[in-house]
Amino acid sequence: MIKSRIILLLFFFNFQLLYSQNSFFEKGLELFDDEQFILAQSYFEKINTDQALFYNAECSKILFLDDAEFLYEKLILDFPESILNHNANIALAEINFRNKKYLKSISYYSNELSGLSDSQIFNLAYSYFASDSLSKSKLFFKKLLNGSSSCVPAARYYYAHIAYQNKDFSSSINEKDQETLKATVTIPLFKGGENYSSLKKSKFKKEQSNLILQDTANEIKTDTVNSWSAYQSSEGVLKATQAQVKAAEIANEGITLEYDTGNTRTTLEVIQSRSLLLDARISNAAAERNFAISKFELLAVIGELTLENLKKS
Repeated sequence: MIKSRIILLLFFFNFQLLYSQNSFFEKGLELFDDEQFILAQSYFEKINTDQALFYNAECSKILFLDDAEFLYEKLILDFPESILNHNANIALAEINFRNKKYLKSISYYSNELSGLSDSQIFNLAYSYFASDSLSKSKLFFKKLLNGSSSCVPAARYYYAHIAYQNKDFSSSINEKDQETLKATVTIPLFKGGENYSSLKKSKFKKEQSNLILQDTANEIKTDTVNSWSAYQSSEGVLKATQAQVKAAEIANEGITLEYDTGNTRTTLEVIQSRSLLLDARISNAAAERNFAISKFELLAVIGELTLENLKKS
């Protein structure tokens, strides 16, 4: 009986855990689709699955965060049988290509040779070209020559350029193109996605700046509200202590007068009355100080703490 209860409790706990993880993943995926990548990561980080780890890494890649490469490598290491490892290898290759680490880019692209798109084949070919492996570079550029993708013109340029460097004129396009190539060989006709990456990086930097601006504005609003509340509170305390001083002065004056005329007031009562008056004045002085400080703090928060306003105060 006890064993059955334990099994039932374990089943219920596992069901609850699975349900919460699915909820976190769906919410993270929704935010990812809305391009709210920072918030999406906060959900993916709570889940230990290959899908959550992949999308967490995708967010870091899109946001140009330094941990993107680590997260993709962790996916490959922790989930070696995952179908997402192909995408992880491609993403790692693209990150290193973007960072001009061409040897590492070659390594990751080489893990997925059978599933590369035209743009990825071009990146691989260019990585070999930038690493001075011209024969391998030429081999991959050649795969693109008869295609119809946007990479074809650049691939033909580099293919002809390599052929010209190797003095393989049979592989060059024609004599006129060779002369043109010689004249423009130093011009970077293709940047391997660098411009697009820079554009996306600027976009997310702008988004980050807007978030920081919004956070700062909210912080200023909070400080202003707190300063105004402190100002009003200290003003109320000041008025209360002023009334207390006035009442103590009237009471002390009456008791002293009665004492001087020989009525029933004793010396002890006079001393107590003066002591109460002194306490009231001390409290009033402290209230005046707190009121002045709260006033200056409020002026500082709203940007009005100037020499002219201090003179008016």
